[in-house]
Amino acid sequence: MIVLIKPFDVLNFIFIAVGVAVLADSLFKMRIAADAKKFGINTVKHRVLILILTVALMVPAVFGYIATRVNYDMLDYLPEDMETVIGQNELKSGAAELKSGSAKLSSGANELYD
Repeated sequence: MIVLIKPFDVLNFIFIAVGVAVLADSLFKMRIAADAKKFGINTVKHRVLILILTVALMVPAVFGYIATRVNYDMLDYLPEDMETVIGQNELKSGAAELKSGSAKLSSGANELYD
């Protein structure tokens, strides 16, 4: 209804609202730039301290990285009497028998080939 009565006033309001938004955005960007400049100046001023702190934190990190061992075999964490572990052990022993050639066909398999 207002648009039909005074379209120029609505258009002026839109322009003013966009102008205020742009002005507020520019003020926020100026504040961020000032903070970044202060951070950069402090970083350059204390660069030796920052370098010493970085090296001091890297030393235990490198030792921790070297000392950490990763075990990807999830079966090591399961109890030995669990069906999954028992089945895996049977599969491993069966694979070893196949490699050595000592595997024999079960009675059901013998009937198939007779």
